[in-house]
Amino acid sequence: MAGARATHARSPSIVNINNNTSWLSAPGVWTAYVAVLLSVWLGLCALAPPRTAGQLLVLLHFAITFPLFHWHKGSPIATDQGEYDKLTFWEQMDEGVQLTRNKKFFTALPVLLFIPCWQGGVHAGALELAALVATVVLIVAKLPFMDRVRIFGINED
Repeated sequence: MAGARATHARSPSIVNINNNTSWLSAPGVWTAYVAVLLSVWLGLCALAPPRTAGQLLVLLHFAITFPLFHWHKGSPIATDQGEYDKLTFWEQMDEGVQLTRNKKFFTALPVLLFIPCWQGGVHAGALELAALVATVVLIVAKLPFMDRVRIFGINED
């Protein structure tokens, strides 16, 4: 009888799968993301000291991920048929559920990038302060209370 039960295993429903963001749950995505960041940091270390390279990495990460995750709306997948046209990538991620593993990872990552390059104090330079502002903006944009919020109507439909 146990064998009969195994043949009737439930399969997950694929009705509401968002192909634009579902790849984030694939094995190895987080590892590949961190590996790319580490590679970029190593490349920047060839041009600048490690702390400065870290600050540049924070700013580069912000410059790429803020528009992609929190600004551009919609989905390039034709089969979505406009279902996600009013949602950013972040709002589409994990079908809009808050505080999932993916969202926690991508929320913690900017902080983890920023911590090693922060010297702080009175002698903080412009690059360091810019990295701080970029990190704060990324974190605030990812918080649950900012879901589907358009500040001052910017980027509204």
